[in-house]
Amino acid sequence: MMRTQLGVLFALSLLAAGPAMAQETIRVLGLGSVDPTQSPVPDWLTQDPAFEISLVPTRMYDTEAISPEQAARMLRLYFPRTQEMLETHNCLLFSGGDVRYFQASKIQMMIMAVEDGTAAATDMGGMSRPLYPDWIACGIWEVFPNDALAVRDIWESGAPADYPFRVEVNRQLERNPLFPFLQLGIERLVGGRTRIIKAREGSTVYAWMETQSLIDSTLGFRPAAAVIWDYGSGRSLALEAYFGHSWWSSYVDPTTNEYGQDILINYLLDVCGRQYLPDIGMVHAVRQSFKDFEGHLSFMVNLLDFVEKFGARTDQVIREVESAEETYGLARRNYLEGDLEEAMELSDQAFQDLGAIREKAMALRNRALLWIHIIEWLTITATIMICLYALDQLMIKRRLYRQTPSTKLQA
Repeated sequence: MMRTQLGVLFALSLLAAGPAMAQETIRVLGLGSVDPTQSPVPDWLTQDPAFEISLVPTRMYDTEAISPEQAARMLRLYFPRTQEMLETHNCLLFSGGDVRYFQASKIQMMIMAVEDGTAAATDMGGMSRPLYPDWIACGIWEVFPNDALAVRDIWESGAPADYPFRVEVNRQLERNPLFPFLQLGIERLVGGRTRIIKAREGSTVYAWMETQSLIDSTLGFRPAAAVIWDYGSGRSLALEAYFGHSWWSSYVDPTTNEYGQDILINYLLDVCGRQYLPDIGMVHAVRQSFKDFEGHLSFMVNLLDFVEKFGARTDQVIREVESAEETYGLARRNYLEGDLEEAMELSDQAFQDLGAIREKAMALRNRALLWIHIIEWLTITATIMICLYALDQLMIKRRLYRQTPSTKLQA
């Protein structure tokens, strides 16, 4: 009850924040290896007010962890049923290069969506080592600016993979979503588990991959780390490395990249034709403050759920939580409007308010636990007293009324 009530209040507070939020929301359909337990993408996008993500998880990191029947069920439940429903999404985000279980009709729906103006993006250039034959055979690769046929030939000729790499940003462009990260040392980041992206003719390279295992003289071209192009009325983007690997996040390997979320969001804003904010340091801080508030709010919901089970009155605390959520909703609106300083101030205020409310909720919890301890003590004490009384009646007092033993007269 408590969880549902706060969830409704939170949703209403976001709607009350103004129409700009709904207008600016980018709807993303996550496909493939997007399970929240093994991919950072769901958390990254749900933490940003500009995004709304729906998931169709058909692969885990272990490619055999999801059975064909389970994948078919995911597609049946979560993949849009019609072309119109599919094209309500602004971006199709593929991860893990897994299209094994997609029916041909669904592949064609996605290709048509991009032709009609929906954006698309993929990690690993779309090419998973064990799954690339399906990626090529279904034809989805043609949407992306990575020459999958050339990469297939390179791999089958024995080219190395899974080596460390860095990226070099293309500074010759007027606009590049990676420019804000140059001062943060993006070119010094070392990622693991390389893949190969060969930019197709007519595409634009945002960054190249630099690694000792793949040199231009061996491949005959300079491998890309990020490349974009137009496809029909839409745009598509091919990115180096799996989102769970160390260049992006720590879900599989340790990473030193604390800006993986911000890099991906800049890429997605760009491929969707939106403006990205240049002050990444401030943007990163605001997104982190949103993450902290939502984590704290989740703890509060669980805490109040616990307290309510013991009959505690939480009405006043709920009203205060609602007030903090309204402040947080205003912070999200200011973020969408580009007022980062105001968003940061409001988010910090909401977090502090929630901290003060937490103290009151903890006091309610302690009071509930006190009564639990008192009841337990009384129960144990009463049990001991009953046992002692029974012992007294059955064992001790019984000796006073025992039968007198008979004796024999001895001569």
